[in-house]
Amino acid sequence: MIEDELLKQAVSAFNTRFSGLNGLELSGPQEASSIDGRCQDAVVHLRAGRRKTAYSAEIKANLTHAVSALLVMKRAALKRPLLLITRYVNPQMAEHLIRDGMEFIDTAGNAFINLGFLQVISKGNQPADTGRLPFPRLFKASGLKLIYALLSTPGLSVKALREIAAKTGISLGAAAGMMDELKTRLYIVEDGRGIRRLIRKKDLFEAWVAAYPENLRPKIHLGRYRGEHGWWHEKTLQPAWAQWGGEVAASRLTDFLFPQEIIIYLTRSRLNEFLMENKLGLDSRGNVEILQRFWITDARAQEQETVHPMLVYADLLASGNKRDSDAAKIIYDQYLAQYLRED
Repeated sequence: MIEDELLKQAVSAFNTRFSGLNGLELSGPQEASSIDGRCQDAVVHLRAGRRKTAYSAEIKANLTHAVSALLVMKRAALKRPLLLITRYVNPQMAEHLIRDGMEFIDTAGNAFINLGFLQVISKGNQPADTGRLPFPRLFKASGLKLIYALLSTPGLSVKALREIAAKTGISLGAAAGMMDELKTRLYIVEDGRGIRRLIRKKDLFEAWVAAYPENLRPKIHLGRYRGEHGWWHEKTLQPAWAQWGGEVAASRLTDFLFPQEIIIYLTRSRLNEFLMENKLGLDSRGNVEILQRFWITDARAQEQETVHPMLVYADLLASGNKRDSDAAKIIYDQYLAQYLRED
């Protein structure tokens, strides 16, 4: 598996670079099935002289701001330190991780380790090939649409494949293949009667949040625009074809922040009408981003001016700024934690 090879390469790169420093040495991996009630990828041990520290390791082939924010939140719930292991951390992302206290190593020898009595910081090393590793097929655009539908529509997993395909807007063949992959990855189990049940919902949600900004969001981007100052303050959307996402949705759900970036999910056929009605002009640096709705709405969704909280959460984490991450934590606690709890 990609993750296994990535872990070996990162541990080897760390030991090659730092073995002469205070006797530092990483050993592992040791398989870790569950720690503090959460599934972890592995356990690695860091030896510094006579001291030894056990880390819960999270292996992420591709690193994004959303992944970083998720790990910072996950770390707070663990009893042992968390170590991010990834292919490559660029200097800007390294500064971001260090500021958040998120320890990491990569396959190029970049690292941040903070043992209290010893701190290691290495950044700027380039891997031999900086190309990104592929996401599994399940976390490409069609799979992400399917996962979103399954997580946002309780009970959908037990429906016939034809109904699942219709709900997600993807072909029947693609839906069947994705459902098989969900079973292979142990996100879906079947009982003796062939009834499907979605499990590990929190893990699946986190994987979806990590992949959404790169593998689906760019494909539904309809443009950036700018309008008159404060045009959106008293604006009422028509949920049948337009809903607030991102900071505006978070503000209306929590009253936590004052929006600076405006995100709207819109039925594509209504784009020109919406732009004219609200006097929005195309501007590559504008603070209004319009995205095409990628889900099939139901009657209940058409009553809500904001998109589903899981999509609001993903928008906030994708921004990469702290105030949005703080708002995302509130969204998670108030709207998602109980929803994603195992049945």
